[in-house]
Amino acid sequence: MDSAAKKMVLVSLFLGDVVGVPPLGPLYLATALTKNGFGAKIIHRKAEEIEAVISEIESYRPDLVGMSVFTGYNNIAYAELCRKLKNRGYKIVLGNAHPSLLPEDSLREDYVDFVVMGEGEETLVELMQNFGDESKYSSILGLGWKDGEGRIFINPERNFIANLDDYLIDWSLINVEDYLIPYFFKFKRVFTVTT
Repeated sequence: MDSAAKKMVLVSLFLGDVVGVPPLGPLYLATALTKNGFGAKIIHRKAEEIEAVISEIESYRPDLVGMSVFTGYNNIAYAELCRKLKNRGYKIVLGNAHPSLLPEDSLREDYVDFVVMGEGEETLVELMQNFGDESKYSSILGLGWKDGEGRIFINPERNFIANLDDYLIDWSLINVEDYLIPYFFKFKRVFTVTT
């Protein structure tokens, strides 16, 4: 399968009415994927909107579904979503703090196929480049995975990204207007970034 035909959905769930906070982690990952010729879609929804998330995923028909998972934050919603997607035949990769700190525990869940540990841009691109060829997974730094028999493998960590300018966000991947908010009475259009 060539890279142009491969697609990935990156899911970020939030609680309540979080406004003004774009899904920055998934944006960096989606930018790396599209820059390397893969299709990428970001789904940023409330944790209670799981059925809507599934509907969006099924409409996009990705090869791989990624979840941005913190320890304790929305884990029940992510687990429910992953189980439902796994039952529909999707391959699941977890990234962010929880699988980075606890990769083996994360992979013990029957609904998880891969974990990305640490900064995920390069690891995720390499996973998509080699997706479906299990013989190549052991050479991807920062990747944890299960083989066809369910055995868990944790690859060595990847070094930090050498040139951050290679990963400037492609803001066209989201509707930026959805994240602009007023701040006090002085500013009408404020946007959150991480430095």
